[in-house]
Amino acid sequence: MYGGFDGYKTVVKITAKIAAVQQVPKGCGVGYGSKFIAPNAMCIGVVSCGYADCGYLLFGHTTHVYVGKTACKILGTVCMDTFAIDVTHVANPRGKTVTILADKPGAAIMDFVNTSKTSACRLLCSLDSSRAD
Repeated sequence: MYGGFDGYKTVVKITAKIAAVQQVPKGCGVGYGSKFIAPNAMCIGVVSCGYADCGYLLFGHTTHVYVGKTACKILGTVCMDTFAIDVTHVANPRGKTVTILADKPGAAIMDFVNTSKTSACRLLCSLDSSRAD
């Protein structure tokens, strides 16, 4: 029903906004328990979406999301309502749209399936329908 399986277009799209941007110095911890330590000074974006919104998709089963065409690494532990991304190479990131799931390489359902080693049904059933466009 949602597409995205081999040979079919992904028809579900999940996006969120970068709610805040912060410069962090080398050695600064990011996320619960400071699981990510900045290897150098960097710019992070706080995305207003978390595992409560995208469940299995964000709960450690992907390594990046997209801001425009730029792949941005997810940093640290995904929180219930937010997660942090590296926006060092994104011009004026505050307020920009982050693509989590869409019909594009790297963000399609089968990309998550292949990364997480789980079924597409499990991924799709974990989505909060209020977040899907």
